[in-house]
Amino acid sequence: MSNTRDAFNAIPALPELAALFLAALQASESTSSTPVSAAVLTALGTLSRREREVVRLIADGLTTRQIAEQLFISPHTVNNHRAQISQKLGLQGAFSLLHFAQRYRHWLWPVQK
Repeated sequence: MSNTRDAFNAIPALPELAALFLAALQASESTSSTPVSAAVLTALGTLSRREREVVRLIADGLTTRQIAEQLFISPHTVNNHRAQISQKLGLQGAFSLLHFAQRYRHWLWPVQK
């Protein structure tokens, strides 16, 4: 496992993506969560920190207004984030985003502040 960690840490341009892959590797060893493909991990790696926060809150079932209140942003900004996330992940519609967020909630690495 440490060889894998060293290999991913050697990628200086992609530290967050490397952290995502490491988290996925560790989770796959310790849990029986939903299997995830490299394509999904790569897509998740394209999301910004704020977009990952929004996806995690969507997975928790929060509404646009609740997400806005929790993140101290406007509902319009939340909707912009939802649109960007859907575009990056190749999803269409609010239900597909909710389904994706809930299906892969265990693969959304902790957001570092």
